[in-house]
Amino acid sequence: MTPRLLIPGILNTPNIWGEVVERLRNHAEVRFARVDSQDSIEQLARDAWRELDDVSMHLPVFVGGFSLGGYVALAMLARLRRPISGVALISSTSARSISPAKQASHARAATLIEHDYAGFFDSVARTGTHPDYCAYPERVASLLSMMLQMGPGTAIRQNRAIAQRSERLALLA
Repeated sequence: MTPRLLIPGILNTPNIWGEVVERLRNHAEVRFARVDSQDSIEQLARDAWRELDDVSMHLPVFVGGFSLGGYVALAMLARLRRPISGVALISSTSARSISPAKQASHARAATLIEHDYAGFFDSVARTGTHPDYCAYPERVASLLSMMLQMGPGTAIRQNRAIAQRSERLALLA
């Protein structure tokens, strides 16, 4: 089966892809990149590539990145180790360089996380999520549980990695 590498978003475990995996289960081999221990987008991309090391170069590979995972997918494209047949960048991923205001926002988030991790992500889960999704309290609870499971250290590392991301517009031209 054709491999699909799915890269979770900020503070997401692979469980964020649950509904997607159900649809792909009979059509593709689904793999996940880990996003919980690295300090930069480049390190995340390096580790994501490792998830494909055992895949034949003759097989097509598709990559899907959600939010933070989209930045990782773009970094993978910047340092191709093998052909990629398709990339899906899902939700809030920009190939543009980060603005100073957004950098400052991620720095503030890291500080807030250090002081009140649970409170910060309760707010994010409720206000930073699409209203249609928030109409299902069990989904919000699941999302919040996933965020809390990742821990404050991961949250800080991921925010800092996003704040230092590189511009990747030329890859999409």
